[in-house]
Amino acid sequence: MYEPEPLLDDSEEPLTDAEWREMLANLKPPPPPPTPFQQLADRAAETARKTASGSPTQGLLALRKLRLQLEQLELRAVVQARMFDWSWGAIGDLLGISRQVVHRRYAHRVKVHLNGQSQSWYLRARKRARGIDA
Repeated sequence: MYEPEPLLDDSEEPLTDAEWREMLANLKPPPPPPTPFQQLADRAAETARKTASGSPTQGLLALRKLRLQLEQLELRAVVQARMFDWSWGAIGDLLGISRQVVHRRYAHRVKVHLNGQSQSWYLRARKRARGIDA
């Protein structure tokens, strides 16, 4: 049968108040988890090292992974901006692209994130009207 280990050995004396205070004063909270932007910066540094290593295969694969992560972060930022009712023009200005380009690139994906649906109702209806399986 399993018996848990005792918290204090009989040979050990309990800590005094001063020892508890000293132990608690020396406790530090764990570091916060890295933000997605910190992870991207770490991956960019790793990519730079791999690209400089001379192996084109490693460098290109690392760049591809970095690009995918950057696209995911950009989508997350666009979804968040649209949740705060930012216009497509304002988002495009900050990304350095036109409002038409940002709308074409992200409008459907933003609908998916905001509605929690696999496809927007509009695209499903268009597919049905064309006779394509929705």
